[in-house]
This record gives sequence, structure tokens and C-alpha cells, in this order.
Amino acid sequence: MIASKQLDYAYHGSPVLRDVSLTLEAGTFTAIIGPNGAGKSTLLKLITGSLAIQAGEVQIDGRSLSDYDFKTLAKTMAYVAQSFESAFDFTAYEIVAMGRFPYQTAFRSESQRDRDIIRQMMEATGVWSFRERRLTELSGGERQRLILSSALAQEPRILLLDEPTTALDIKHQMQFYRILERLCREEQMTILTVTHDLNLASRFVERLVVMKDGEIAADGKPEGVLTSETLARVYEVEAQIIPHPQDGKPYVMI
Repeated sequence: MIASKQLDYAYHGSPVLRDVSLTLEAGTFTAIIGPNGAGKSTLLKLITGSLAIQAGEVQIDGRSLSDYDFKTLAKTMAYVAQSFESAFDFTAYEIVAMGRFPYQTAFRSESQRDRDIIRQMMEATGVWSFRERRLTELSGGERQRLILSSALAQEPRILLLDEPTTALDIKHQMQFYRILERLCREEQMTILTVTHDLNLASRFVERLVVMKDGEIAADGKPEGVLTSETLARVYEVEAQIIPHPQDGKPYVMI
């Protein structure tokens, strides 16, 4: 379980988050949506520990985030950023292998289990076929699926993602979200993603958290959150909501 409690955060004195409390139960799939500057990515970074908490607290499974050492936290929670850059031109396999670092020491080389997990995660995300290609030879979408593989190689129970499908085409966006849906359903993984794609989120996640001006403006199932009234209030746009013809989930038309 993830619990953020009364989080405040400011950049150079300008408030970005205001008294944000959010609890995510284990094995749930949640998306944070909202306009630019709403505080979505800042909240995610506070939960991962990549930003220092200024006020409030984050707890993982009832323990304060500050109580976790680096490797224990990495075995518990993985983070997929919007993009990935490296000063070194690693192969795709080497990038994913980096996800095994919480399980390794200076005195133990890559084990057969490490190799099995690496291959399993690369096959699951469709990147095994280009395992020997260099990072500079990959498209943005291929890199993003690769970073998901590396995060999954950590064998986390919690997966946090910041706009993970921005660089993907439509086919791979759907593939990416189906992978996340399966991980949540079959592995009981807790997944929290930030996204601007309201329709993808509506189709795949169980819960939508809407942020505006550093606060939570709405929270609930997509059917209750994706309404014309909420989108007008949060995004300042006129939108029509219709049932998706395949599954009846809310579909946003602007």
C-alpha cells in the first residue's frame, strides 16, 4: 500500500502541491490526470523519493519512505520516467540488466536467475528481439518499452510511471497499457501512472485521480470522474462524454 499524507511542496517558494493525501491499495491500477503544472509529476517524484519531502509523509506498506534503504526500496518500487538518456551507448540487454542491481553485490556476478528474469521481462515487453542493438539505434518508443523492462527486472510490487506512452505509436500504447493491466491483474502489482491520455486511462485503469493547481480536484472510478462538468472545471474545455462502443467506458470527445 502507498499512502501520501498532507504533502506540500514548493519550487523556489512557489507552491506546487498543497495538502495532498492519497492512499493506493495493493494490487490496484490508478492514473493521475490533470493539466500541465497541476503537480502530477511532483507528486510522483515525492512518492519515489527522488524529491525530498518538504512537508507531510509518504508511507509504503505502513513504513515511512525514509525508513527504507536504497536496495530494499528498489526491490519494492520501480519508476519509469518519461524518457531515458545515457552517457554510454549500452546494448538493450545491458540496460535491462541494470534493473537487477538490487539483487547483486560487488562479489557476485550475474546469476542464471538474473538472466532468466531479464529475458522474461524483455519478451513480455517485446524488446528481446533487439537485445544486442545499441541505445543510439533505438527509437523513442523502443527505448520506452526497454525502460519498462528494466523496471520490471527489479521485480517490484509497486510500479510508478510518468507519462510512459508519450513516445509510443497507437499500437504500442495499447500494448503498453495491456502489459500494465495484466501485471496488476495477474501479479497483483500496484500501479500508479501519470498520463495526459484520458481515453487510454479510462479504458484500462480502475481509478482516476484528477489534479489541478496542486490539489486533488476529483477522485474515483472513470465513470464518475470523466464528466463534462469535471473536465470543464479542471481543463477549461467543453467536452462530450460518450460510451466506448467496445466496453462502454467513458470516451472523451473535444
